[in-house]
This record gives sequence, structure tokens and C-alpha cells, in this order.
Amino acid sequence: MGIYTSGSMHFSGLGSKLEVDSLIEDLYKVESRYATQLVEWKKDWETRLKAFQDVRSKLLDVQNSLKSLNSVGKFLVKGANSSNTSVASVTAGGSTADGVYNLSVNQLATNSIWSIDTGLATKTDLVNDTGTDGSFSYTYKGQSHTVHVPSGTTLEGLKNIINNDSTNPGVKVQLVDSTEGMIFQFRGMATGIDASLSIDSTTNINCLAIQTENTWTSAGTNVISTNTRYADPAEVVNSTGGPKTFKFSLNGTETTIKLNSGDTLLDLAQAVNDAGAGVTAHVMEYTSGTGEKTYGLRLSTGNSADEIKIGEGTLSGYAGMTQPTNWVVQRGQNAEIRVDGWPATGWLERSTNSVNDVVDGVTFGLRSEGDSVVSISTDAAAIEANIQKFVDSVNEFRTLIQYYSAVDKEKTVLDPKYAKSQFEMQKGGVLTGNYGIQLLSSNFKSIVAGQGKGFSYMHSINGKDFGDVFSSLSQIGLTTDADVSSATYGLLMIKDVSGEGSLTLAEALEKDPVAVAKLFAADSEGHSNSPYFSYNSHVASMTKPGNYEVSYGVDASGNIVDAYINGKQAKIDQSTRQISIYSHTGEANAADGLILDIYDLTPGQTFTGSVSIRQGKINEVLSAMNGSDGWLGESGVLKNLEDNYKNIIENIETKILKEDARLEKWEGSMRNKFARLEAVLARYNQMNSDLESQIKQLGSSK
Repeated sequence: MGIYTSGSMHFSGLGSKLEVDSLIEDLYKVESRYATQLVEWKKDWETRLKAFQDVRSKLLDVQNSLKSLNSVGKFLVKGANSSNTSVASVTAGGSTADGVYNLSVNQLATNSIWSIDTGLATKTDLVNDTGTDGSFSYTYKGQSHTVHVPSGTTLEGLKNIINNDSTNPGVKVQLVDSTEGMIFQFRGMATGIDASLSIDSTTNINCLAIQTENTWTSAGTNVISTNTRYADPAEVVNSTGGPKTFKFSLNGTETTIKLNSGDTLLDLAQAVNDAGAGVTAHVMEYTSGTGEKTYGLRLSTGNSADEIKIGEGTLSGYAGMTQPTNWVVQRGQNAEIRVDGWPATGWLERSTNSVNDVVDGVTFGLRSEGDSVVSISTDAAAIEANIQKFVDSVNEFRTLIQYYSAVDKEKTVLDPKYAKSQFEMQKGGVLTGNYGIQLLSSNFKSIVAGQGKGFSYMHSINGKDFGDVFSSLSQIGLTTDADVSSATYGLLMIKDVSGEGSLTLAEALEKDPVAVAKLFAADSEGHSNSPYFSYNSHVASMTKPGNYEVSYGVDASGNIVDAYINGKQAKIDQSTRQISIYSHTGEANAADGLILDIYDLTPGQTFTGSVSIRQGKINEVLSAMNGSDGWLGESGVLKNLEDNYKNIIENIETKILKEDARLEKWEGSMRNKFARLEAVLARYNQMNSDLESQIKQLGSSK
């Protein structure tokens, strides 16, 4: 501003750079109010976006937690105990009925192993030093294989050639360090009698050459005698401690004889005769030139055209027409078991020692011959732990939603003129009033609280009960806390006191643990609620969970007519007595893919009922999350809201950039104006100085 003092004129302030910066700074604060507001708005939307991302992350946690419980087999925990774990271990799935099973193991399944009876000094000893390529040929599971062995190959090298062969059918060589040197051991990796292994021949591998001897002598194709002799006919032929097999065939038809530990030569002959295979066995007495008597087995028929052959059994000295003399051979055999005394005669044979197809849902891990009592029981404590895991997952999600959408009635809000953030002007949380969050929360609660999809209330038809023991979580003691003053308001609670129409969880598990497990973990499980027809199958990718009304008629000839499923006419197959539905054209039906078996064909009658595809609460929640339109899908509510918020933030960022550019231009313009003003004022100050000097000169000249 201009100041006139004591007869002179003086301009001050505006010409000072320090005061100009201060003026521009103050003006900038006023000019940039909109830009400042945009920055705060961006922070608000970023806070909302972060909240949505937290919700998505929590849903992923829920998803991962529930996936570990998404089948009845996972959810319905069974305790399984073996009274003799040295004989067998046991595991049981959720479908296994509680009970006690008596297991007898007659023999274990073994694999076939060939071990050379003499070893080489080291792994680096040559197995082929002939200067010419060699070969190693073997047969496994009926298929022949040959590997080439170059001259100069070591024992270690041969092992690698066989093990790393690209056509290796499932055999393995290992070198065993023993007191007799490095032993070459060749084994088939599969167990069972069909996983037979034999070394057929070697070329230029002298240390592993097959040396054989005839174990049987033929006096015609229908008369053969063993060369394995004993000093006494009552001498034990199976002293290995476990059951062994002796196999022979007559004209191509094979017979297997089972010999227990301790069985004698006489027992072997008797077993062959008892088999009724058309072959007669005799224990023959042989006298040497010195008068020494020995005994052996002879097999014969009365027909010279017959042909007797010896098979690859596991009884030492009786496996094949010839036997290797420089190899120790273990023949593959099947496991043999009985469960609860069944079968009464003979044994159940399995190729492995893991047997899972004898008792539904039970796997026996066979370890040795002997007996064990196996008990299966429902583990209520483990099921309760699974239910608690479900409750905790649900409540963690609900707690997060409550945190972001809570309303604080006591909160002091600011006038919009003074508030920096939108959140300072509202009593609600970051996501209070957000439609997407409200919809998600409502859907989640509806699934948890509602009747299970495909479940129906218990009802009676012709005096027989149909439906489900439990069809909602409230019936088994799980409810939402509705007390607004409670610290657990809105959370899922496990009641410890039963009330009208519901039990406690402990009471429900005691009443029917399977029904509890299905309510939680059934996965598209089909079920008929009628005595007139039964569920056959459905297409999992097509048939939706739910209850579907069914009706059909039967004409005077007993044919199915006028069949409907879920309000749509069904296809009828008279030959199989089935009805089915599939919408080839027109509007799809939720029951598409469903096939039912018809039982009641009383002529002239019309029958009605319903069929269910059950979906437990866990899988109902997971289904709501999955798919492109699911809660976690690319087109789901959370992703759409996140994308929308990201677009808003990007638009705000664009406005901020434009405003920054405008303010930068404004500041430059203002500085230019003040610079020009300073120049003008400087001239006026100079003129003022000049005038003052001239006035002083005029005064001094008087």
C-alpha cells in the first residue's frame, strides 16, 4: 500500500520478496480448497475400498476353512481302533457304520524280489568287461523288457540303466551292502500274485547269469515228479512262517493249493487230491544205490494226452518246472483275509495290504498274519470341534461386517463446512448403508438361518416317516443372538439349554450324528421322500439342490403314464421303470438331469411325492461364493463394488491432477503479476527518491 509521511511519499511492503511469498501462500490456501477437498475425498474412497478388500479377504478365509469340512466323510469323524496294531491298522470314513469287526489275516501281499546269492566287491566293479554290448531281459506283469548293457558298465551303472529306463514298467534295482559283497536286488514295486517278475536271460553279464535246475522230471506230459526230496514223508515243506501257494495246471486250467506254515509233504499230496482238479498226487519212495530212502511228490492222470504243468507258486522248491540256483527268489502273492468269519471257507484275496473294499468306508492296513478286533465309533467331540470351526468362521465374517457398518449414536459429527472427511459428518461406519454389503450380509444370514436346501421336515406317509431328522441349524441348538445389549449380538451361538422345537447340540449328536453331519456337509445328495419311487441319479452340474414334486399315473396295463417332475412332463422308460427330466428346448428346469426309479405300479392309480437334492449349509455357503456371479466371483457383488470404487478413485485422481495443473498455472500467473507490481513500485520509489532529492536541493538554494 502507499504511505505518505511528513511531506514525503514512501511505498513499502509490496516490494519485499518475503512478504510476496507469504501473500501468495495465503492466497494459495484459499485457491486450493477444492484440491484439498479432492485429496480428502480420495482418502475416504480408498478407506472404503480397503474395507471391501478386507471383507473379500475374510470371505476367502471362510472359504478355505469350510472347504476342509465340505463332505459328510470329512465332517462326520469316526474313531477307529485295532486291538492288535501289529496285525492291522484301521481308518474309517464318515459313511462307516458304528460296530465291531473281527479281522483275520492269513497272509500278506508281497512283491516279487530276485536277489543274487553272491555279490561283487564294490559298486564300481564291472558287470560287462567283454568288449561287446550285452543285455538284461526280464518279464514283469506278463510283459517282456530288455535293456542294453554296454561293455564297461559297472554294477552301479547297470542299476541306473534299469531304474532310469524310459520304458521301465515298475521295477527297481537296489544294491545291498552285505558281508558277501554288494548284492544286486531286483524287485517289482507292485504287490500281488499278478505282479509276477522273472529274470529271463542275460548276455555278456557273467556275474548275473541265470543258472537253473530242473525241479520236476517228466515221464510223459501226464506224469511229472518233483526232484525236491525229503527224508521222511511227514517232513515239513512250508517252514517259512506264513501261508504259501503251490500251483499246477491240467490242460491249461490252473489250480492253486494253499499250504499253511508247518504243512508236510503228505499234507501237500492230500491237498492236491482234495482239490478235485483231475490230477492225482502220490508221495513216492525212492531208494538210492546205497539204500538211502527219500520221498517226493508225483502228479499224474490216467490219460496220456493230458498235459500237467507247474505254475509260479510261492512254495519254495515247487515254483515252476525249473528254478534258478544262484538267485534267491520271493514270489509275489495276494493278501488273504476274513472279516467276521466270512467267507466261511477260503479267503478274500487282495493284491495290496491296504484293503478298502470289504467294509464300507473302512481301510485295513495289513501288517502281519494274525487276528484283530476292529471297532468303529462316532467321535462326537471331533464333530463338535468341526461345528465350532464352522461357527467361528461365520462369526469372524459377521464381526467384520458389523465393524464396518456399525452406527455410533453417541458420535459427534462435524458441520460439512468444517469436516475434512465425509466420515466426520456421519455416525455410521465406513460401509454403513452400503447396499452391496447389506445384500451380502443378508444373504449370508439367510443361508445360515434358513431351512437347508433339499431338506424337508419330518412327515409320515402310510405310517412310515419321511423327511429329515434335522432340516435347520436352529433344531440342533445353533441360533443367532438377537439381544442388542449383548456383546455377542448378531453372532451365531451354540445353545447349551434345549427349548421348544430344538435340542442342544450335544442332544442332537446323541440322537442322530449322521443327520447332523448331513445338515452341515451334504453335497448334492439325492433322496426320495416317498415309498412309491426312489432316487436313482442326477447330473451334478445341472440339477440344482432343492425339493421337487413328483407325480405319475399307472394305466390299466401297468404302464407308467403322465409323469411330471417339478411341474414339467418327464420322459418315461417303461423297460427300466424310470422317469427322468432334461430340458432340451425351452426354459431350463431346476430338476433337469434327475432320474427316478418307479416302485409302485398298481394299475389305475396316481401317485405323488417329492424327491430332494440335499445341500448342507457348508456347501450352500461355498456355492454362494463360487462361480463368476458368486460373492467372490469376477462378476460378484464385491468385485463390482471394488471396481466401482476404483473407478471413483481414478476419477478423483484425474480431477486432482487437473486441479494441480490449474494451481501451478495460477501460482505462476500470480508471481508474474507481483513481479510486475514490484517493478512498478520500484520505479515509483525511485521517482520518490528523485523528487525528495530535488526538493532538498531547492531548499538549500534559497
